[in-house]
Amino acid sequence: MKMEKVCSSCKQEKDILDFYKGCFACKLCRSRYFKLQYIKNRKRIIERSRKWNIENWERVCELNKKWRNNNRLKVKEKRSREYQKNKNYYFELAKQWSKKNPEKYALSHKKYIARMPDKYIVSFLIKGTTLKPEDITKEIIELARLNLILKRLKKEKLLC
Repeated sequence: MKMEKVCSSCKQEKDILDFYKGCFACKLCRSRYFKLQYIKNRKRIIERSRKWNIENWERVCELNKKWRNNNRLKVKEKRSREYQKNKNYYFELAKQWSKKNPEKYALSHKKYIARMPDKYIVSFLIKGTTLKPEDITKEIIELARLNLILKRLKKEKLLC
């Protein structure tokens, strides 16, 4: 025996599963109604949600943090997508900043080289010379690191 009910909005006889519990309009009619209501009251709804977000910013931050922790893969994919989309723009910004702040740029590059793992400096040394990895000592690595810093400073015309 199939249970059927008449929709109060479209006046059609439909299966009981097409209705929400305790509702007289079918799911389709209700969704149409809510879409129309949203279109009519869109500005007011957005303004109210904005006010609520401002008043409850701690809760919003907590909810966002919770969502990001639960959906780390989605966040990572979105960030990589955004980065790939705006990659050229980011490079242009970095170039502009480095031209405006040459001292800070040189200092940041110096810190980068200072923190660079030894294996990368060893690979630089092997590529440019006839040295073997066994021949390279800590002193050679430190000298190479200083040399890289000096080359960068000369390139940026901060050192004559």
